Amino acid sequence: MNATRPPSLPLLPAPAAAPQPQPLPRALQPWHDWLQWFPHDSALAIGGMLPRLHAAMGRYRGTLQRGAHTPNGIDELRRRGPYHRLLLSEWALADEVPDEFLRRASSGEHLFLSPRYETLRADAEIVAVFDSGPAQFGAPRLAHIALWILLARRAQEAGIGFRWGVLDAPGALDAGGDAHALKRMLAARTLHHADASRVAAWQAALAADPCQSGERWCIGGARDATDAFSHRVVIARDLHANLHVEIAGPSGRRDVDVPLPPGKASARLLRGGFAYEVAATHTLDPSPDKTKEKLSLRQPPLIGPEGRLIVVPVLGESAAMLYNLSPQAKRSKKAVRKMRWGRGSELLFAAVAGKSMGGAIADRSHLFFWQIEGMGVLPRPDNAVLKTTPGQAHWLPALWFNGGKRPHHVFVLDTAGQLSVFEGQRHDRAMCAIPIDCDTIAMMRLDSEHLAYLRNRNGAVELMRVHRRGTPSRTIAKIPMPKRPDKGFLYGHPVTDSGAWCVRTQRGAQSDDSASIWQLFRMERGQLLAQAQSIQVPSGWSVVGLTPVPGAPAEYGLVAITADRKRLMLQRVVGGDTLYASARSITAASVATDTSLIALITEDRQLIALTPGGETRRWNADGENGDD
Repeated sequence: MNATRPPSLPLLPAPAAAPQPQPLPRALQPWHDWLQWFPHDSALAIGGMLPRLHAAMGRYRGTLQRGAHTPNGIDELRRRGPYHRLLLSEWALADEVPDEFLRRASSGEHLFLSPRYETLRADAEIVAVFDSGPAQFGAPRLAHIALWILLARRAQEAGIGFRWGVLDAPGALDAGGDAHALKRMLAARTLHHADASRVAAWQAALAADPCQSGERWCIGGARDATDAFSHRVVIARDLHANLHVEIAGPSGRRDVDVPLPPGKASARLLRGGFAYEVAATHTLDPSPDKTKEKLSLRQPPLIGPEGRLIVVPVLGESAAMLYNLSPQAKRSKKAVRKMRWGRGSELLFAAVAGKSMGGAIADRSHLFFWQIEGMGVLPRPDNAVLKTTPGQAHWLPALWFNGGKRPHHVFVLDTAGQLSVFEGQRHDRAMCAIPIDCDTIAMMRLDSEHLAYLRNRNGAVELMRVHRRGTPSRTIAKIPMPKRPDKGFLYGHPVTDSGAWCVRTQRGAQSDDSASIWQLFRMERGQLLAQAQSIQVPSGWSVVGLTPVPGAPAEYGLVAITADRKRLMLQRVVGGDTLYASARSITAASVATDTSLIALITEDRQLIALTPGGETRRWNADGENGDD
């Protein structure tokens, strides 16, 4: 393949601060508190539906007050009032100067005490039940998002509560009103169609609810829900690719046609792609008396193939916590488990394969492999094969291949950029270590038999492909670069399908505000696209990986932690988005190389996973799930 020279680097000043959300149009300002959860394009997309639906819903007509006005102290002095509230000084005037008292009375000059009244709020709430069945999959769910926001604000304006549920779970109401609650509503899907039995079950549940005042909304396709709910919303697609929304309530029925947002914005919304999401500070209590074990802050989370397993070491122990993210294990007792190795020992490197992890412990003379089949004790290789830094804080990068024919293979990238493979014992050969390449920048798994890696070689950066048995490497792409890159990342399957890789070509100085410059290269069907893309990263930011831009699979961006360690950003060629904003400092983060999973550790020792579906999940070292 012909070498492709990247374009000259633009000399642009680095942005001084993280990108901020763009302001919303004035018409959408009433819903600003909710629309700020989304990227700007998604906020405009869902915001376009809000005014039309808001007008069709009508005003809240529930009970706002109950009982009589209740006095509570003195508000002010007034010229009018009953004489039993007349000031004592005025009565004193009547005793001493009765003529003046009468004159002041006829002239309206007397002063009366005016009490301060309080009005008790009604014991009322708005309840919304969403049909999460197959009839509402796709575009109707966009109307669910808009109606959820409208009803949340409706309850806020009326000073009453807001709870919501799904039609398939009668009686289960969620009082959450933040971005996580909206994500839970979107994630609640079922293959059961709405029918009369579920409506009847909800009617019984709501009849037994202690709060009987307010509004009851059924949102979806249940047309026979009028007996159980005060308001009914039917959503359907029309012939013009719009959403036809029918809203029926005590004051009558209104129909409205709502244009659908653009495709990319719609897809991102339905996946729960919320950009400006701030974590709650009270999710888990990290105090020592309630948390027996603590996650290490030094080691970035280790993410397994396909993002199904995350491994984080435990502070002060020869152990690690394994968090299984597969759909089958989400509610299983084995979703979080603990694995231990030799007491008092530290792993030199660790890797994940399938549902397990393995690694190696090193002393001066030997490598002791742990939990890897066919590998036991090996004389420690010399520095030409495995070079380490005494007291290193991180595990060495490693990939474990345990599929196909035995033996197992473990590729390790040491601190000097040397790539080696450890091959397990087989019937005709003992366990051994084989050097593969040097000047390696980064590596990733391609499939069960191959890996790809980046290396510096003769004034160029080369993308290489090698079989797990260490057969001669094959060059996939070669990019001349005068300045030797010192850091890089890979994503996807650049040989078999598509993906991207990037390298840092200019490092920002620590003493000034200069930005670091990264060159990004895209691959499609094993072919390198002709033009490189240049991305500037502000000074002080720490790039931790490469991932696709949500809603745009062919576009990629750098995942970076801001200088204040409070925000995780997706930095693109033009602009950027906030992936996660934390009340606590982010101490370490990792990005999966084959899926858009991101895992991070905060200073209160929580593991937070941002899943490809837009879900945010949290744990502590005890395995406590801190999801909202």
